[in-house]
Amino acid sequence: MKITISYIPSEAVLADRLLSFARLLLPDVKVRRANTHPPQISIYMTTKRPQ
Repeated sequence: MKITISYIPSEAVLADRLLSFARLLLPDVKVRRANTHPPQISIYMTTKRPQ
């Protein structure tokens, strides 16, 4: 499963809260942040495939 959160700097607190909540639900999630399209910031979350 792949989840993407895109936000602008003024929404950073809310984005961090969403990330914290997602980590509670999906403890093995891999997280990557990217700032390739300023001012938009993206958080990419990836989980392992079910066995």
